[in-house]
Parts: sequence; C-alpha cells; structure tokens
Amino acid sequence: MALALAATPQASYAFSGLITLTSAQAFDAASPTATKPSTTSQSALLYDLGTNYPNLIKILPSTSANNFTAVGMRVVGWSQYIATSGSNPWLPTVLADVTLGYTSGTVPSLTIDGVSNFFFSTATVATSVPTVNIYTPATAAGANVQPASVIIDCVGSTLIQVQFKATGTTPKMGAFWYTI
Repeated sequence: MALALAATPQASYAFSGLITLTSAQAFDAASPTATKPSTTSQSALLYDLGTNYPNLIKILPSTSANNFTAVGMRVVGWSQYIATSGSNPWLPTVLADVTLGYTSGTVPSLTIDGVSNFFFSTATVATSVPTVNIYTPATAAGANVQPASVIIDCVGSTLIQVQFKATGTTPKMGAFWYTI
C-alpha cells in the first residue's frame, strides 16, 4: 500500500523591491475600480493573473532603515467581476492591516541585490480586520532579534496588493513573500 503524505511545497521568496514612499502618506484607497490595480508609490502587486491561485500568502516586510515610525502594511485582495455590459470592475477585500515595529536590540539587516534591508521584529494586527497569523518573535538577546512575518488567507483573490505607510524622510518599504 502506498503511503500518502500531505505536504506544502517549500517555495522560495519573491521580493517586491523597496518602494520609495511619500512621507506621512496614508494607505492607498481600497475601493472598487474600473481599472486593474497596479503598483503605485505606496503599494506593490505581489502576485498577478496566471499564477496558481494560492490559499495563503506569507509576507516578511522590510525597510531601508531602522528608524521609521508609524509603520503600517495593508494587504488587499482583488477580484474582477465580469459584467454583462460595460467595464469589468475590480472589487477589493482588505485581507490584513498590520502595524510594524522594532523590539529593543539590534535590528536585523542584510544587503540584498545591493540594497540594505532592515527587518521588523514586531507585527500587530489592527482590530476589525480578518484573522491574520503573525510571527512576532521574542527578543532572545539584544543581538539576536528575528524578523516578524504574517501569513494571510487570500482564497478567492486574483491579485494581491501590499500597501505601506510610514513616517520618515522618504521611507522605503518592501515585502518578501511566497504563496502556500
């Protein structure tokens, strides 16, 4: 008799790249739109049409420095309605709204593709949004602060958009991600 195993493929991370934000800018609107959502100065598309339509997405946010304040990440799932006449609108679902921060100790950083990336060590889910699984590690030692990440249910979304906000002089933010 053959042995059946339930397994999850072990994906490699993809990276949105660091996006230069407008300082003190709020999240982009998550409103129905007649045009396909795209990358903006505050957001990036993580996956697009033609992918494998995953159930979950794991996101590990990063930034270009370790001193930004009022840092947030919103994840929006987009699905298109096929209208019988006129345009086919894109309808949003806010999948997560997360506040990011740093614990005491050395903020982990790494130069990736020639750019310094600093990793957040705390993630807190805002109230009144869907359940998000977060990994916010405890500070084991001042020099050993692990990065925080989130796993989000994205079932039914054709596009996943990550939006950022932070206070600072032209902050840069991005996301490492993979689908499960």
